[in-house]
Amino acid sequence: LFRSVVATDGTQSWVPLIDTESVITVGALGLSAAGDALWVGTGDSALGGDAVAGRGVLRITLATGAVVRYYAGGTILGLPANPPTPPPSGLPAGLVVSKIAVDPATGDHVVVATSAGVFELTAIDGGFTEVQMQASPGGTVSSAHASDLFLDTASADPAKHLLWVALAQPGPALARRSGPGAAANYLDRKST
Repeated sequence: LFRSVVATDGTQSWVPLIDTESVITVGALGLSAAGDALWVGTGDSALGGDAVAGRGVLRITLATGAVVRYYAGGTILGLPANPPTPPPSGLPAGLVVSKIAVDPATGDHVVVATSAGVFELTAIDGGFTEVQMQASPGGTVSSAHASDLFLDTASADPAKHLLWVALAQPGPALARRSGPGAAANYLDRKST
């Protein structure tokens, strides 16, 4: 993963962004609406015979190259405040990120679809939390393999934002959630 840099004399070069990371396979990218932060989901989302498990999610500040690392099964490193005890990332180990949705209203509200479920971050210095999937006719399903998602932010009210999730397992199915913190409800496969 590289970014383009133009020198004062007009020449262009490429600068690597994640070459020093322990896993450099990229499963998904998300860009903040302001264009100042790039979110990188690691891992091989194709899950072929030579698949590589992800190491988590990275947030790169494009102007400075600063990286905040949300390590899967670990902690958050690289926070601007640099707390003495790094907070937990909230992401389980061994996941692969297949899709990232960045809320255009705030570049630090991010939802990721992974091989271990759907996870949401609402503040850069907080950890990800799992989005619960509400099964029909009741109960929750965790660790659903999410292959795709879409964050519908047409409403100015974040409580009315819709999250659509395509599930590969258990399924295939489609789920919908109204507002942050709510469970996502499975929809009838026949009507999707």
